[in-house]
Amino acid sequence: MQRVLKRRFENGELQPQSKLFEVKHIGEYLYRRLLRSFAPNRQSISIRNFAKSIERLTIERLKEKLQTALQNKRNNQCVQGPGLLKYHVQDYNQRGYEVMISLIKVLARNDDGYNLGRNFRFDASRLRMPARRSESTKTLPCMSRGQCRNNGGVYHNNSCLPPNNARGFTGVLPYSGQKLKPRNRNQPLGSMNNSIRRGTYINSPNSNISWRKPGRMRKL
Repeated sequence: MQRVLKRRFENGELQPQSKLFEVKHIGEYLYRRLLRSFAPNRQSISIRNFAKSIERLTIERLKEKLQTALQNKRNNQCVQGPGLLKYHVQDYNQRGYEVMISLIKVLARNDDGYNLGRNFRFDASRLRMPARRSESTKTLPCMSRGQCRNNGGVYHNNSCLPPNNARGFTGVLPYSGQKLKPRNRNQPLGSMNNSIRRGTYINSPNSNISWRKPGRMRKL
């Protein structure tokens, strides 16, 4: 994605005055949320405006603001997917987040050709893409009892739970995501490895793992 963005800057498709909706994967809905989070007093937000708004942020605060802004419209809900199965929508938009992280890295390295990231106080090389979640966690939580058992899930407490070794979607910092592990007593509440609990969780039978139950969830 960084190479694509760099090439778009080089051929003039992207410039400092380009609006964020001109960046791939940033549609109207995500653009409005980015505008509200990073330029609340403006009618629009350009790449230059965005770069200026994040200059003094820490890495953690930057990730938190991005994830909050990029929350999916139907986060944590089961929606009809492109096939026959319903899909558990994750908290924030994966592709939108990845492209914004890529954009920040391009700006920080001056690959945009305009040196828009020259005043960044944070080290952009520390930004990482979120791990991709397991395929089973995308559809199992939305399945009925019969579907669950036929697709490798565990039906418990009126919910279809993915295997305990599956990777769920991450939450919006500093809140918990789809999969919840017990708190380590030596970790402070809200730390990176122990997010603040958000939503209703179902405990897996014979395990200390919990999975978030799909349902309507208020935006942060």
